[in-house]
Amino acid sequence: MDDKFGNKLANGLLETPDFVIADEKAFCELDVRLGYSEITVEDGAGLAGKLPLISIDDLGAFTPAYQAQLGVSGITGRALLIGGGLAQFRAGVWTRAKDRQGRAATVTAMVTQALHQARQTQSRPLGLFVEDEDIDAFTAAIGPSPAPQRRYGWCTLQLNGGRTLDEFFSSQPRKSRQTWRRDQRDGEQLGLSYETVAFDDETTRQAAPMIAEVSRRNGLPEHHQLTRWRMGAYKHRPGQSCYLRTSNDQGVVAYTACRTWGTTLQAHTVGIDPAVSDRRSVYHYAAYLAPLAAALAQGWSQVEYGIAHEQPKLARGCDAVTVWQIDFGPGRQEA
Repeated sequence: MDDKFGNKLANGLLETPDFVIADEKAFCELDVRLGYSEITVEDGAGLAGKLPLISIDDLGAFTPAYQAQLGVSGITGRALLIGGGLAQFRAGVWTRAKDRQGRAATVTAMVTQALHQARQTQSRPLGLFVEDEDIDAFTAAIGPSPAPQRRYGWCTLQLNGGRTLDEFFSSQPRKSRQTWRRDQRDGEQLGLSYETVAFDDETTRQAAPMIAEVSRRNGLPEHHQLTRWRMGAYKHRPGQSCYLRTSNDQGVVAYTACRTWGTTLQAHTVGIDPAVSDRRSVYHYAAYLAPLAAALAQGWSQVEYGIAHEQPKLARGCDAVTVWQIDFGPGRQEA
């Protein structure tokens, strides 16, 4: 992490696009199969935009489960991921422009350059995780086709009311308040509580089998040794990592891996003991309630719950930004 980035992070000045792009670069540095570069554009005032690119020699080298998760099943050969997206499953796009028109013009210019680079390197250009505000600018680089495909919503909960769970619940609409209250009651009946623990090797060793079990249930089989490596890699990525460890009188029942930067907490990975008697309630506590309580206790502004299980997150009051996939096709020319 460079000093400028670290200083912005420490002072709470880091914007989400900066963090996503920095995370993408760090992620690629950990995998020799991935080549990282950036498209930048400047104007009279200096840097106007930044767009990450990931080059991959052969998408077919990924496992079928990972290909399905990325939405590239059946696609092989050299590829260029415009905007990246492998670190967090959302593209990194930064522009200085704050207005919609200025941002769109900058993004389209960068995507046009990326498409030219893909053609020069005989790579298939793909936009796998393009957020809603940029998808029109992506497609404008080549005209009206191909049609993008909706992937999911990236879910974020804004913490605009209270410093305790009860204060926050009182600020929420009735339906989401009822859902949160149910999570709270279920957790109390099971005697659940959480504590924040260090993101160290020993805790990762304990958490890995539970995380691997959740991954398996979600269709991504993974040996717990690989899970340990994957989680350990977060120590080399930006942000401050920690685990929220959930327990009851029987012992530890779940781990939630989180990162923080600025005033954002990102709850990105959950592991559940497969032996728990009420898996649903434990999952809701560890995945949703514990991160919310931790963020409120620190006075942070938002919790990022990310992708997957979108409907339960919407039921708890999250905002969802639509994420799109666009396959520019092999050999496609810019307009």
